[in-house]
Amino acid sequence: MVDMESLKKQLQDAASEGHLLPSALENILRWLTPGQYGPEVAQVISELVERRAWQELNDRFFEDLEFGTGGMRSRTIGEVITPTEQGKNPPGMRPELPAIGSKTMNFYNIRRATMGLCRFLLAQSRPDGHRPTLAIAHDTRHYSRAFAETAAEVASKMGVNALLFPEDRSTPQLSFTVREYGADAGVVITASHNPYHDNGYKVYYRDGAQVVEHADAIISEVKAVESTVLPSVDAPGTITILGDDADRKYLAKLLTVVLDPEAVKSRSNRLGIVFTPLHGTGARTLPAALKELGCVPVLVQDQCSPDGAFPTVKSPNPENQEALAMAIKLAHHVSGNLVLATDPDADRLGVGSRDESGEIRLLNGNQIGSLIAHYRLERMQECGLLQGSNTLIKTIVTTDLQAEIAAEFQTQCVETLTGFKFIGEKLRIYEEQACAAIRQAQPELLQDRPWHQLDEPLKRELLQRYSTYYVFGGEESYGYSAADFVRDKDANLAAVMLVDMACHLNAQGVTIHQYLDRIYRRFGYFEEKQVSLFRTGASGQEEIGRMMAGLRSAAPSEIGAVKVERMVDFKRDEVLDADGKALPNSNVLSFVMANGFKIVARPSGTEPKIKFYILGRSHRPGERPDLDETGLNEAKTQVRQQVEQFADAFVGLAESLV
Repeated sequence: MVDMESLKKQLQDAASEGHLLPSALENILRWLTPGQYGPEVAQVISELVERRAWQELNDRFFEDLEFGTGGMRSRTIGEVITPTEQGKNPPGMRPELPAIGSKTMNFYNIRRATMGLCRFLLAQSRPDGHRPTLAIAHDTRHYSRAFAETAAEVASKMGVNALLFPEDRSTPQLSFTVREYGADAGVVITASHNPYHDNGYKVYYRDGAQVVEHADAIISEVKAVESTVLPSVDAPGTITILGDDADRKYLAKLLTVVLDPEAVKSRSNRLGIVFTPLHGTGARTLPAALKELGCVPVLVQDQCSPDGAFPTVKSPNPENQEALAMAIKLAHHVSGNLVLATDPDADRLGVGSRDESGEIRLLNGNQIGSLIAHYRLERMQECGLLQGSNTLIKTIVTTDLQAEIAAEFQTQCVETLTGFKFIGEKLRIYEEQACAAIRQAQPELLQDRPWHQLDEPLKRELLQRYSTYYVFGGEESYGYSAADFVRDKDANLAAVMLVDMACHLNAQGVTIHQYLDRIYRRFGYFEEKQVSLFRTGASGQEEIGRMMAGLRSAAPSEIGAVKVERMVDFKRDEVLDADGKALPNSNVLSFVMANGFKIVARPSGTEPKIKFYILGRSHRPGERPDLDETGLNEAKTQVRQQVEQFADAFVGLAESLV
């Protein structure tokens, strides 16, 4: 039993001596309020005080875990693990309890977020008068299943029906399920490709996209939750475990994006595909999807088991060479030519491809996206499918090569802020525009079934005629999509598109790397680099804030001896996209250089770091250099050197402002 008075005095003394931040002390005392939290909270805090783990207490309690537009994400296992948290599990294994703290991912913060979300849903009027429904999925991370079950329990006790998957499922499948089952919102428990000690809570609205339009209202409801003690309701909601039909429907839709099914059937097994889900949810869907197409991938068996410790990799991030090491080794053993890897929630795709010399080389996120974009536009044009209005969507930190590719095929390129939620928002707008026009011109099409139940070819024709058709969209961070039925990035979908492209090229005797160089010769060479500066804890947030403030208030006139033509401040300036819509204000700075390069600075919304993006190119926008092999090699060397020089110069500038 914890002596509460003694514990509070020790905490107050620590604050007086400067060990504890005032905000941390305030939050700790709030969490020690009788009746609000379980007895384990006081026990954990007492054990941290006994160890004088002041920095750990500050990191766990210096603020509440913010529920932002993307939901929540934080550590769920502390840097310091107390005996109460470790429980009966041996050291080195997952603690029995997630980390206690106002800033950490634990059952209390799951309850708080779900209570606020349900209050928002209950306040929304439904034309049918039925109670709202919340779809819930989770990945393979530590505590993910328990967090998902907690969210379902909270929803039920607040009078909201819950749809819960029986096991781990991918984030994009959650997006699809929200739309397919007419749910009012969705939640997925995941921290994507973050380290094993993190977890998160992402919210989706009824259109299947991450919340944008109603984000402020949901955030307000979550902030208004003062107690995580659940209220009692007269008629609790139901909890329904989804069946196999949910998987079959999603799988069937994935197959509709293939543009050359005959090549996939005839060439995929000859091509040799190796796949690893990195202990995540990709194992549930992608092998089955490829099998339906006549392709049997070779699986990295040691990485197919769901495991939140991700024991075979340092980080489950498919963009890292180390994470794909086992898959590449297997590819060499079985003479495979294509390596695919998905992150834990299967929304990001990593790719390695054998080149002409026999080496398997990884493609970066910008290259993967540009390859798929060019292939789809080229193939759709060949098939006569690029009729009417078509759009490619990319974020402001994604390579401008995709804008040049879109222009080549008379396709609009729309830029959004970083985050696939903004691409999802665009898809909702395009759907609404199409549906409004259809109700005037062809009302019979939507009389008996909603938009999402129309088949994909018909939706394409209607969007091209009445709105604009989404051909492809992506981020530099390995997230891609090209479909109306999923409103988030989808590694399962991207892998199917990549296999489609690879098989089509293989039938022509062309490797993926040769195809990429063909694109570069046409549009010039593009290379990008991202540099991240990690600054953890309360002091780290302050440093990141000072960097951005310094760059904003004293904008450099030159970077690396190259003139800055203009600075775009997305927080203060009005920036219009290709649709004529103003981008939301965001803490992002973009520096447009005289040589055509761009440098973008933005703090991460999910991790304790600031990111700098260097976007390099060999030619000015709109130029078509049509380089020969020698010219391309020279352009590669020059641009790579310039990218490194800009990166070093900009990092030095930012660090000098702290």
